[in-house]
Amino acid sequence: MNLPNKLTVLRVILVPVFMLFLCVPLGLSDTLVRVIAAVLFALTSLTDMLDGKIARKYNMVTDFGKLMDPLADKVMVICVMLTQALQGCVPWAVLGVVLVAAYRDGTGFDVLRRYFAYILQFAPSFDLRALIFPIFT
Repeated sequence: MNLPNKLTVLRVILVPVFMLFLCVPLGLSDTLVRVIAAVLFALTSLTDMLDGKIARKYNMVTDFGKLMDPLADKVMVICVMLTQALQGCVPWAVLGVVLVAAYRDGTGFDVLRRYFAYILQFAPSFDLRALIFPIFT
């Protein structure tokens, strides 16, 4: 696994950690929790910028990166908005708008289709592929 893919995986891992700090009472002051969450969000955003630049500059583009990078981006944005809606910082309608915007151009569905196609290539049974794969193609 190359560096850009590792950064993408790190971003996927940091999203639940970010949500943990904002949604689970940890016994820390509210200000400290928000600062830690902001640092985590900045770190995830930085990995988003770096993985693409490194992959293109050093010709390290992979199928895994093409699949996971947009998926990680969408998961990050949706989870951030979800935590904000859960805390009452933004109306739930804003989360709805973000969901619609994330999938409006079709890339969200394309990412899911490619994800399932990628996973199904490892499926042990042809029957499973025959039942599920046509749904996503």
